[in-house]
Amino acid sequence: SLKSSMEVKVSLGAKAVSAKKWTASGPSADSMNLTKEEVKLIHEGAPVQIKAGIATLLLEPCSMTSLQVSLSR
Repeated sequence: SLKSSMEVKVSLGAKAVSAKKWTASGPSADSMNLTKEEVKLIHEGAPVQIKAGIATLLLEPCSMTSLQVSLSR
């Protein structure tokens, strides 16, 4: 959705021990930093809670989110 946040659940598996997220967001889906700074990093390595191998993320409107997962051996 481009107007409201969306909660998603990501199955990471039993070996997932920690996760961090990075989110870049701007005023609209076609924003870019070509002539002025519109897109900003709003979460930089923020911890994501994992319960029973599942991470719950809140995806914000007009944003891109990356998830880094650390696994046990």
